[in-house]
Amino acid sequence: MACSASMMCQASCLPSVVSSGPRSLRSSRAKCSVNERGTGGGGAGLRLLSRSARSAAWRKSAKSSSERRSAIAWVRETAAVYREARTRSFFRPKRSRRTSASSSRYSMRLLECTGPAKRLPLRPGPRLAARRARSRENEWNGADARPTVAPMADEMFRDPRLAPLYDPLDPDRSDLDAYLRITEETGARQVLDIGCGTGVFALLLAGRGIDVVGVDPARASLDVARGKPGADRVRWIEGDATALPPLRADLATMTGNVAQAIDDPDLWRGTLRGAYEALRPGGLLVFETRDPARRAWEEWTRASTYEVTELPGVGTVESWDDLVEVRLPLVTFRATYVLGPDGRTLTSESTLRFRERREVETDLTAAGFIVEDVRDAPDRPGLEFVFLARRPAP
Repeated sequence: MACSASMMCQASCLPSVVSSGPRSLRSSRAKCSVNERGTGGGGAGLRLLSRSARSAAWRKSAKSSSERRSAIAWVRETAAVYREARTRSFFRPKRSRRTSASSSRYSMRLLECTGPAKRLPLRPGPRLAARRARSRENEWNGADARPTVAPMADEMFRDPRLAPLYDPLDPDRSDLDAYLRITEETGARQVLDIGCGTGVFALLLAGRGIDVVGVDPARASLDVARGKPGADRVRWIEGDATALPPLRADLATMTGNVAQAIDDPDLWRGTLRGAYEALRPGGLLVFETRDPARRAWEEWTRASTYEVTELPGVGTVESWDDLVEVRLPLVTFRATYVLGPDGRTLTSESTLRFRERREVETDLTAAGFIVEDVRDAPDRPGLEFVFLARRPAP
C-alpha cells in the first residue's frame, strides 16, 4: 500500500527523534506517510514497535529524563493521529502477528519520513478507492440481491458509445425465434435471461406477459435496455449468474452465443450451477454454441464482414471484423467501427470459447442437469448446437 492514509507528523528517523527531542522535530516540518512494507531509501523512518522495544530505544538514545518524557509524549501524539485515521475507516488496521496481554491488538504502521511537505487531508489510498469503485459497480439493483464480481464484458457492450449501436447494427434477430418457440412449448411463465445485453429477448417475453429477469455484467448495455419501451416490466440485474438472488424460473436462456463469451472454465461452471439453482425443479436451460468443426472464425475477415450502415443521429457507420488469434478452443477477433463524418474509430476485442458437444454435455451433467436434447439451430443449420438441459424434478 503506497499510502492508505496521508497524514502529517513532525518526525525524522528514530535516532534523531530521541536525541533531538520533539522540538527539533516540529521545526523540521517533515512529513511522515504510512507505509506497510518498510522504510524508503536509506532506511530512514520510524517504526512504532512494541512497548518494550520502544523503551529499550529510549534508554539507549535519550540523554535525560526530560528528553525521554518528550519522546514519550511525541510517540503518544503520533499514535493518537494513527488512531484517528483508523477510526475514520480510511484503512483497515493490520492485525498483529503476536498477541499477548501486554501487546496491543493491532501492530502500528511504519511511518516513513519523506521530507518537508504541507499537511495533507486524510483520504483513501488508491487501492482502497479502486476496491470501493469495483464494489459500487458490482452491486445488484434488486432489493434482495447480493453483490458479485462480474466478468469483464467486451467493449461493444460496456462502452456507452458502442452499446447503443448494437441493435441497429445487428437488426436480424431471427435466432430468437427458436427460443420463443421453446418458451411456448414449455409454457414458461418465469424466465431468466442470462447475458441479456440490450434486452431484446427479455422485452419480447415481457410483451407477452411473461415475468422476466435479465442479467448482464455490462452496465452500458443495461442502460440501453432500461431506456426501451416496456423496460419497467423486466427486472434488470447487473452481474452474472454465479450469485443470483433467489429465483424459481421455469426457463433459463443464454441467447446470441453468450455461452461462448464465457471463456473462463471456472466462470462457465459457476454459470451453469447458478442457472441450475435459479430454476425450479423440472425447469429448463436452453442455449446455443457454435460447432468448432465448422470453423466459423475463418469468415471473420474484413473482406467478409465489411458493412456500411446509416444510423439516425450518428451518420454513416463503417464496421468490420478482423481475426486476431486462433488458439483453440479460444478464438480472438477485433471489431472496428468508424463513426460519422469525423471518422472517429472505436474497437472492441472479443475472445470466444469453442466447446465440443461432448464437453458441453459433460459440463451440464456435472452441474446436475439432464441433457434432454441437442438440436440444430434453425437460423444457422449445421453451424450451431442448441442444448436443452433440465433440472431433475424430485
